[in-house]
Amino acid sequence: MNQGQVNIGMFAATAIVETGNIGRGTKIWNFTHIREGAEIGEDCTIGNNCYIDKSVIIGNRVKIQNGCNIFLGVELCNGVFIAPNVTFTNVKRPRSQYPVDEFQYLETCVGKGATIGAGSVIVCGNSIGKHAFVGAGSLVTKPVRPYNLVFGSPAQIQGVVCECGNQISDRSLAHSITRTCGCGKRYDIQSPGYNLNSPLDVTEIEPITIGEQA
Repeated sequence: MNQGQVNIGMFAATAIVETGNIGRGTKIWNFTHIREGAEIGEDCTIGNNCYIDKSVIIGNRVKIQNGCNIFLGVELCNGVFIAPNVTFTNVKRPRSQYPVDEFQYLETCVGKGATIGAGSVIVCGNSIGKHAFVGAGSLVTKPVRPYNLVFGSPAQIQGVVCECGNQISDRSLAHSITRTCGCGKRYDIQSPGYNLNSPLDVTEIEPITIGEQA
């Protein structure tokens, strides 16, 4: 079913849209296929040549660029950015002769405001925390904590990013610290020490007031 331009969104003529659960202001570009049962929020942009599987859940103001594959079991929360040619999996050890039932697919959730860099692969069952940042070309094989910056194959923790996307700390932390981004947001960062494979626990805290500065 190709709905063309309708009140709830704007779809390119070559898009295949098999769901009516699409929010207002959402744009779907050429040669993209949206399966039945998928839910897409308001003001989203889905680029060319994307595949959105059935029952995938996509929040509001999500941007999915060209060539992405988002399979059954994936949820993208509000404000997520998916760069070109990102793929999510949903079976860890697939075999063509031993198919896995859908109820056995592993789920993956990408938290609010997170970014997945171009060409990355997210292995199923490894959720991405809110405002986390996965660098381009990464292979994610472990869960990513909120605000953590990871990249590489396999992806390793490289530091901490602000909600706005600026990096505010590298990975060489041996204790707990507080960092303030140039945008004004302030964070408490808890480090487990020099174990470079351990995630960083990051919590946004209130900015310093004039009284505290004095």
